[in-house]
Amino acid sequence: MAYINVLPTDDIYVSSLNPNENFSSAPFLLVGNYTRHNCHSNIFRSLIKFNLNPDIPFGTMISRATLYLYVDDINLKDCTFRDSEITIYRNTQNFNENSVIWNNAPTFESTGYTRQISVSDRYSYIGIDITDLVKGWALGFYDNYGITIRGCENVTNSLVAFSSKESSNPPILKIFYQPIVGPTGATGPTGVTGPTGVTGPTGVTGRTGVTGPTGATGTTGVTGPTGVTGPTGATGPTGATGPTGATGPTGATGVTGPTGVTGPTGVTGPTGATGPTGATGVTGPTGVTGPTGATGPTGATGPTGATGVTGPTGVTGPTGATGPTGVTGPTGATGVTGPTGVTGRTGVTGPTGATGPTGATGVTGPTGATGPTGATGPTGVTGPTGVTGPTGITGLTGPTGVTGPTGVTGPTGVTGPTGVTGPTGVTGPTGATGPTGATGVTGPTGVTGRTGVTGPTGITGPTGATGPTGITGPTGVTGPTGATGPTGVTGPTGITGPTGVTGSTGATGATGLGLVAFGYFFNNIGGVVNPGSPVAFNGAVQNGFGFTPISTFVSIVTSGLYEARFIVIAADVNLQSIALRINGTQIISTTVYSTPTDTNLIVGQAIIPLSTSETVELINNSESPIILNSINSVSASLILTKLDR
Repeated sequence: MAYINVLPTDDIYVSSLNPNENFSSAPFLLVGNYTRHNCHSNIFRSLIKFNLNPDIPFGTMISRATLYLYVDDINLKDCTFRDSEITIYRNTQNFNENSVIWNNAPTFESTGYTRQISVSDRYSYIGIDITDLVKGWALGFYDNYGITIRGCENVTNSLVAFSSKESSNPPILKIFYQPIVGPTGATGPTGVTGPTGVTGPTGVTGRTGVTGPTGATGTTGVTGPTGVTGPTGATGPTGATGPTGATGPTGATGVTGPTGVTGPTGVTGPTGATGPTGATGVTGPTGVTGPTGATGPTGATGPTGATGVTGPTGVTGPTGATGPTGVTGPTGATGVTGPTGVTGRTGVTGPTGATGPTGATGVTGPTGATGPTGATGPTGVTGPTGVTGPTGITGLTGPTGVTGPTGVTGPTGVTGPTGVTGPTGVTGPTGATGPTGATGVTGPTGVTGRTGVTGPTGITGPTGATGPTGITGPTGVTGPTGATGPTGVTGPTGITGPTGVTGSTGATGATGLGLVAFGYFFNNIGGVVNPGSPVAFNGAVQNGFGFTPISTFVSIVTSGLYEARFIVIAADVNLQSIALRINGTQIISTTVYSTPTDTNLIVGQAIIPLSTSETVELINNSESPIILNSINSVSASLILTKLDR
């Protein structure tokens, strides 16, 4: 974190036994009590002042400030170094090290800063955190008149010595700082959506990516019924029939012999209708997408929509401190005064002579009694104006004040009408076809249909009767289906049809309901709040209120019923009572909150009717000053919410 070391412009000690003596040239600063044997007690106090304006960079804020003092040794008769304690006070009047003495030393107020001093601190720097005090100076909460350091004034010979700026180990104020980041202002409402601009032409379609592998082939569907058996082949020639013997008596039917060998199967009849196709196998992974084709030319831009209303200008930050006045140019020499002549009547006034050098001023005598005013003589003619002296050197410009938070963003302008859709770009070449996926598992063969009825055999010629034909054996099992042939090459992708006209944009829906006014006002820079005074807020997140940071009040813009909540955290135990104040005079009795003396936190709330232009303040309703906590933590906040619409 960045920092600067600031050296004092003034440092001095004053003595109660030497109330009219100035010790500005001393190389040390004394605090505490020193009492020599049989002598009166001598009380010492030290005063230090730093100039902050030229050193703290613009656009930053103080995050920490530490006062470093070099502890020196005590070399006085009857007084040796001992453990002690010092206390820091804020001066409420200015002083000059060349003229300040005990009798005209500035008045001061407590800050609560103390530091124990031990023997081991000799010949080294000690640090005291005075962040809140330095921030109060920098932000103008109180004037920078420096500090007064006091020791244990009621303890005999409790003197402590520090090195002054006239030594090689001067006091140092080390200030750490960081950039200021204000809260972002509330976003304004969105403006009406204008018509959509003309759609540009569609870019060239990129070539089709490689086709992924073909998914596994699904199971083969059930085999349809076997077709009608074809006609039986021609019967071969029958051998010569022997003479028919006498027909003997029919013997008993013998046992049926084994079935003869099945003759060759006749020509297979036409295949029956194919059964339903089995379920499609799982699709293989998609192939890599080919590169996107070049984008076609952009269509003409539609007319620009009307610009939205500009949001209100953000609050202007406070004006920086005025730089010191330049050096006054030298006064011209005064001319020698001539002897006074006899007074005649007043003539025409001649030109004014050069003013001679002014003589040394004599001791001023007592003022005589004022005589009666004489009659005013006639005014003489005004002489020519003397030459203007050279202009003094211009003083340094003070740092620019802190920039206020960004104003509320104005509503978005109306969107322009939708432009005409441009022509569709040329379709890019189709990507190479990916490898065919693995063939799916072949499904089980369907059940073989029953054999069709065999047609009647034709009448045989006079040839002897043919013995009865043996019983036809069962049809053999159907062989397995052959492997599926490779998938053919994918044909080229057809030309992409023109893109349809873009439909008109639908009307924007109504804005939803929300809070009419809400605000969170906070203080995270600390400070001192005197009795009856309001808390200063340096930041806010709000909508619908009049507020300019740094400010002690919030203005009501819209009349209504409001909920108010607040929290105050103090750095000491002086926090006794906090209240809301309306219009600077009326204190609402139901919004006064107190806290026990052993805590430093007050939380309050109320629901109150407020009218337009009324102001709301958060005030110290106790009889003691309140020191708010330091930076990087919110020490006071006020939340206002409008409950009705």
